[in-house]
Amino acid sequence: AAIYIPEKGDIEVMSGKRVTIDKKNFYEFTTSHFSDFALVDADEAGIETSEAMTAEDVKAVVKGLKLKAATKALKKSIRVTVKADKETLMKLKESGCELKYNYYRAARKNGRYKLIATEKSNRYVDTKTAKGKTYYYKARLAVYDGEGRLIAATSLKNCNASKRQVKKAA
Repeated sequence: AAIYIPEKGDIEVMSGKRVTIDKKNFYEFTTSHFSDFALVDADEAGIETSEAMTAEDVKAVVKGLKLKAATKALKKSIRVTVKADKETLMKLKESGCELKYNYYRAARKNGRYKLIATEKSNRYVDTKTAKGKTYYYKARLAVYDGEGRLIAATSLKNCNASKRQVKKAA
């Protein structure tokens, strides 16, 4: 946790979050003034934080997460957007987790879905498509800890398939 240390009075706990950049952990908080601040171990200082989630907590949250793939036909490609509960995604990010989306495609709705891309974004543009052909898409959310280790992933069965046909030549 980050705390503000005033010249007189009690310390003030700053709201902030843990972030991971290039597999390094940082604590980010915003302030409107230059002053004395400190980073402290929240448990040792007796500060209650809501951001600490164990790997088991993350697994439980991810297991119940439902994803929905939505598609849009572009000129020569298909854009896939993954939708999920925003609050749950924010909770995972604030706990220091890194989220990655695995995109899958099949030729039939109940066919075999093959992994076509892994992205940090909930949007992917599939450029390897043929005009007039219909594709089905699903996605999986993979959650990694600050060290880059996989903690949990959603099931493909927890994602509604989205169907889209690439526009035919005019």
